[in-house]
Amino acid sequence: MPSQANPTKRDVSPKADREGAGSADRLAYVVVIPLLAVAASVLLGLWVFQRGALLASLRDRAEQAERERDLLAERAVEAERRRIAREMHDVVAHRVSVISLQAGGLSVSAPDDRTAQIAEVIRRTSASALSELREALKVLRVHQPMDSGSGSPTLDGIATLVEDTAAAGANLQADLPDPLPEVSGAVGRAAYRVVQEALTNATKHAPHAAIRVTLNVAEDRLEVTVTNRRGAGSHTFAVPGSGYGLIGMRERVTLAGGTLHTGGTDDGGYRVRAVFPLGADEVAA
Repeated sequence: MPSQANPTKRDVSPKADREGAGSADRLAYVVVIPLLAVAASVLLGLWVFQRGALLASLRDRAEQAERERDLLAERAVEAERRRIAREMHDVVAHRVSVISLQAGGLSVSAPDDRTAQIAEVIRRTSASALSELREALKVLRVHQPMDSGSGSPTLDGIATLVEDTAAAGANLQADLPDPLPEVSGAVGRAAYRVVQEALTNATKHAPHAAIRVTLNVAEDRLEVTVTNRRGAGSHTFAVPGSGYGLIGMRERVTLAGGTLHTGGTDDGGYRVRAVFPLGADEVAA
């Protein structure tokens, strides 16, 4: 009986296994890794885009919040300015008007010339204060700049200020150049306010003491000096002060491009000296 042939068995050698594994690795390198790289790039791009969009959104929100905060602050300031304007009109303007009317009546019915003269000074001062108060109310209500016309004090007004103060009984001497120098509106207003505040302080803190007002033009500058001697004892009628007189003077002088020096003198008096550059550009003081 012939022998039956055994079926041929397939030989799988280690070499064939290595070739199969190598093909799989090459497939991974060729397909999988590039896909992972593309996916990583896409994810990174999306992350960068989202981060940029988030930062832009946060920046816009911060800018909007800042604009809203500024708007609210402006509204609050505007409301406060209008409130101050109402108070000044209702209280200060009313009282000054009463003073002006009473002084006018006294100047007409005064028993002697001296009383009539002082009453007229009070009336003119009150009328001037009302005019300046109206200008201040315009600034507070409509943000209108101070008018540099007839209602605004100038360097020429110092002579009238000195005359009114002397007519009211102050022991006052003035040394003013003739003619007065040409100055900018800011310098004229600041110089007037310096003399005004210095005279007010002198008559308030050293009543009946000698006061001297000097305007001197030296080279390219204007020097304004107000000096008072020591007061002769206490006075009966104490005039209340705001405590901001010297601060206001210094601010005005600085805005006009000048410098302010204040302090006591060797004889116990007080001196206020402001120096302004001549020919300075107009600055809102």
